[in-house]
Amino acid sequence: MTSTHSLLYGFHPYTQEGIFTTTKINDNWFIQAGLANGNDVAVWQKDPGNQPSGTIMVQYISPNNKFSFYGGDNNFNNAEFGSNNLQQICQGSL
Repeated sequence: MTSTHSLLYGFHPYTQEGIFTTTKINDNWFIQAGLANGNDVAVWQKDPGNQPSGTIMVQYISPNNKFSFYGGDNNFNNAEFGSNNLQQICQGSL
């Protein structure tokens, strides 16, 4: 899928600086977790959106690879307004 910066910018953050991990539970289930400094804000910026933010995502892929679900909460914190401090529950499936 291809999209432009302006189309995605209002929906989903681009950059998160932090520590993230993807763990394979078995052949069908994956879990991602992470801790970042917020969305689209540098660690040195003085902005209310620059704060510890968590991520937890889960992916399921069917054994025949014809169905996949990927969803979770890709940014949660105290929701104080700042640069792109989005609070999002995301999901997608193929």
